[in-house]
Amino acid sequence: MRLIYLKGDETLIARRIAHRHEHFMPRSLLHSQFEALEEPADDEYPITVSIEPHPREIVERILSAMSMLEGAQAHRSSSRPAGAGP
Repeated sequence: MRLIYLKGDETLIARRIAHRHEHFMPRSLLHSQFEALEEPADDEYPITVSIEPHPREIVERILSAMSMLEGAQAHRSSSRPAGAGP
């Protein structure tokens, strides 16, 4: 399991909410959501991606980061002596 953290600032998200019609969350609640937000800690090894680019680019960045991680894990596994464990 990988934690993907889509990071954006309050101003950007408020602007996007303002342009949506019939959004489920009123913009008035946004500030309190940011006050309560707990960003993932380093020991959770999140993949952090900005929400500023176009959604297609966000997905590309996530997939690229996941591929890099998988490649690093495969490299570590193949460089271990047989029977060395995880």
